[in-house]
Amino acid sequence: MREITSIEVKRVIDELKEKLVGSRLRKFYDLGCGSFRLMFYNKAGNIQVFCRLLLAFNETSFTEEAEEATPFAMGVRKRLENTTLTEIRQHNSDRVIVLEFGKEGYRLIIEMLGKGNVILADMSDRIELCYRIARYRERSISPGGVYAFPKAGAIPFEEISKASIESALDRDAEGKKLIRHLSDSINIGPIYLEEIIKRSGMDPRASLEGEKEEKLVSELLNFFKKVGTEKPRIYIENGEEKDYSIVALERYRGFEYVEYNTMNELLDNLYLRERSEDVDEERLEQKERMLANISAQKELAKATELESKSCTRAANKIFENMQEINALIQYMKSNKRTSVEEAQGAFPGIKIKGLDLKDKRVTIELKGE
Repeated sequence: MREITSIEVKRVIDELKEKLVGSRLRKFYDLGCGSFRLMFYNKAGNIQVFCRLLLAFNETSFTEEAEEATPFAMGVRKRLENTTLTEIRQHNSDRVIVLEFGKEGYRLIIEMLGKGNVILADMSDRIELCYRIARYRERSISPGGVYAFPKAGAIPFEEISKASIESALDRDAEGKKLIRHLSDSINIGPIYLEEIIKRSGMDPRASLEGEKEEKLVSELLNFFKKVGTEKPRIYIENGEEKDYSIVALERYRGFEYVEYNTMNELLDNLYLRERSEDVDEERLEQKERMLANISAQKELAKATELESKSCTRAANKIFENMQEINALIQYMKSNKRTSVEEAQGAFPGIKIKGLDLKDKRVTIELKGE
């Protein structure tokens, strides 16, 4: 599935604010592979928030079992467990989510861009923990360093207007393809920008055409109006989830779709089956490993039992022939230059297979069942 867009992050955060602000963070889980679960609680009960870097950040109804806490999870817990969330916001209309625990003086910053990251910094922006160390052209992320947000160039969503869009379109447009120019100025994601450009009758790969700019501005303003009124939906193709959107898209006209009341509900349903399957597959793998270990132990026990029986038979045979074996030992001590043939002639009841006079070793074979 594609990465979540900035406008979808805004919708998610807007829906979560009322529920989460004022809640306490009870637990932070590192689920592996860039996935996390944050458990908040307030008077209404527990609120579970699932995060998969680049893909999803949403309230969830499913709580997969977490493995033993990683050092990163333990570090976050040490600093944030039972602290109060004072603010959750989207930074600069970008794919960056900021959770502030103001009284304790920490920010948990979730970057849903690049390779994705989770950073814990204090209020002076000093990084205490990060999920992964990262270095970019204009900033770097590592413990002990100073956190800097990604450089912003797009219009903040709350400042979207006819005038701000026209100003952004006229700024540094020369030589740029329309889709690239728009994405630098209006950070809503390629899937929505392409839709808007096509609805305005323009080519995403062409340069901005002055005579069609007014139609483009109109379509952009119309999009932002619909963002708050239309229900988000998942598109279905051949029984499988094809894509999702927060407004109806022409590219998926004719597709089956399922509408949801909130973006949080959509994301939870979109990834719920995958998360459940991951857990089921993990449990199946654990079961298979357990069964394989049991089978190996049974085989080992069986081999040990057979070996034990073989050793017992050999011991019994030696005991039965002990008198003759002792006699052979005494013979070899008295005849230090004897040959195999001579020794065999003296003891016809024992088959002598080898004789090493230097190492004082004789190899015999005792016949029997």
